[in-house]
Amino acid sequence: MISIKVFDLELPLKTPFTIAHGSYSFRNNVFIEIQKNDHSGYGEGPIVPYYKGSVQQVKADLIRNISRLRAKDIENILENPVDSEYPAFEYPVSSCAFQEAILDLASKIRDVSLSSLLKISSWQHSFRTTFTIAFNEDIDEMVRGAVNSGFSSLKIKCGIPGDVERVKRIREALPEALLFIDANQGWTYDEACTAVREFENIGVELIEEPLSSGSEDIARLSAMTSIPIVLDESVTGIRQLEQYLEKVPHLGGVVVKNAKCGGPLYSKALIDRAREAHLKVFLSSMVESSAGLYSAVTLAPLASYIDLDAPLLLARSYFNGVVYENQSVALHPQGIEADKDLIKDLQSERPLLMKE
Repeated sequence: MISIKVFDLELPLKTPFTIAHGSYSFRNNVFIEIQKNDHSGYGEGPIVPYYKGSVQQVKADLIRNISRLRAKDIENILENPVDSEYPAFEYPVSSCAFQEAILDLASKIRDVSLSSLLKISSWQHSFRTTFTIAFNEDIDEMVRGAVNSGFSSLKIKCGIPGDVERVKRIREALPEALLFIDANQGWTYDEACTAVREFENIGVELIEEPLSSGSEDIARLSAMTSIPIVLDESVTGIRQLEQYLEKVPHLGGVVVKNAKCGGPLYSKALIDRAREAHLKVFLSSMVESSAGLYSAVTLAPLASYIDLDAPLLLARSYFNGVVYENQSVALHPQGIEADKDLIKDLQSERPLLMKE
């Protein structure tokens, strides 16, 4: 018996999270539980206001496409989860949630690690991650947040007037820290040029998604600086990456996120192509819980840098899956587990879909 439940959860943030696209106090993400016998696999579709797909649309997308599958189809995917053909969902986050749940369930049924299932070698216990510093109009508070984070690798949200001064102040407070800049397409070309010149003197590790104006300006910007320019929103898969490889010879790297790629299998394919092209790989995530981070952390050995701190931003996660210690992230030894209250709620809820 295979039971499938699709549901959404409100994930409150510890503090308001402000970036170039807006400010948020919570995220409402979509989850899927696929249960077979005594094993449950979980996946997460983070809902991002500036990406396509609302909570209602993603839930409907999951239910519509899974309803078309027979029990035998799901069994066949579970038998060969890495090489099977998955449903063609409308939204990447829907695909991500389903793929994560299948892979989680398949690894639990086999009693093997997800890294083993994905044939990822060079595994180690934990991986150093950056910690995200969101915009705060009170620059002193923003600097205190960076210092008090306890992290020496910081991703600073930019794309808002006054970026250079804020980054300078953080650099003065933390002269040895690795600083990663994420503009979320918030700069004009002229603003990006000014910022890049200043950041070269400050000492910045990389600059993520500086512009929304396309490959020509990215090519000009990346040619004028030694700081790697890496792309996030602009590259959701191999097809977009190939276009930038052709038009931007000085491209520094690509940000890989399961939610935008459509799941860990598609993320791994993008990572493999980026590494083949000698690009840096910045493994990251949306604002999501440990359920979504589990498969992302599994990909960490393949990345140049990782930015997988999202559960640390949440006041409540609902899941165990990853653990944090000494600026590093590691996989929970028991895999993804829902907390007791959530399990109770799910048990009392009738499955949206059942496949016999």
